[in-house]
Amino acid sequence: ILEQVGPAIHQAMLRSIENAYYSSIEKPNFSPREYEILKALIEGKPLPAMSVYFGTSQRTLQTQLGNIYRKLGVDNRVAAIAKSYEMGIDKFGML
Repeated sequence: ILEQVGPAIHQAMLRSIENAYYSSIEKPNFSPREYEILKALIEGKPLPAMSVYFGTSQRTLQTQLGNIYRKLGVDNRVAAIAKSYEMGIDKFGML
């Protein structure tokens, strides 16, 4: 029985440590729209596809991406994705 409980307890401990770590990281205050755009960015959607999906011009979307980058303290798409994962944000939401 201990062999079966051992891995479950180990996984629970890891989840607890991860949750404590991610909750200790200060996350930017994204608007709901910025958060949706960030998730699309993480999914790898190109700017034209995101523009169609969100029903907005590419210029407006670039402005919104600039706001996201500023809040994350980065200056490009790759850095934004990396910083998001570092903060515990993935395409499914907050970790």
